Amino acid sequence: MEKNILDYYRGYGVGDSESGGVDVYERKDKIWSIINHSDDLVSAFTYIDYIKPKKKRVKKIKRGYIRIGKYEINEVLGFVGPYKKSYMGEDENGKIISAKVKMGSQRYELFKNKGVVCVICGLAGEFFYLEKQGESYGDHEFSSYHFNLYGYNEKGEEVMLTKDHIFPKSKGGANELENYQTMCTVCNSNKGNNLE
Repeated sequence: MEKNILDYYRGYGVGDSESGGVDVYERKDKIWSIINHSDDLVSAFTYIDYIKPKKKRVKKIKRGYIRIGKYEINEVLGFVGPYKKSYMGEDENGKIISAKVKMGSQRYELFKNKGVVCVICGLAGEFFYLEKQGESYGDHEFSSYHFNLYGYNEKGEEVMLTKDHIFPKSKGGANELENYQTMCTVCNSNKGNNLE
């Protein structure tokens, strides 16, 4: 039984000493002692968690999303609220995916209450994609599906619209609807943390 438990945790990367972790067999006496003298296994598992190698964050290289559906504006903004809603989609391999999406996002509230048009260039959001971060992001496997708003520029290229802080967050601007405005990512990037 002892070997099975240690092998189980080794299988989850606990024994990955090459990447900075500590092999469970090096600490097996301590782990087994905790398991045997504990009313529950929480302290043993906490210790095992402690010696696990820490996952390194990978730098975000580029914006890349896994998309599973395209939705009209009213299919999303008509359901904004403090709950989760289930949506069905299909990935690039044709696999049907069910995603529960948090509909209480401040971005959705902004688009619903202040509109879907960039306040700088006038680019209008035309549709939402249901998507999540792709492999170009370090934590893509832990990300969840959410809606991103897109429109088309003069060249017919997709441009994402997002939430901008009118008074920049870096300068003490509040995270509230009154301090948000709709802006495309191009204009938002150009604006940076300036007031205008």
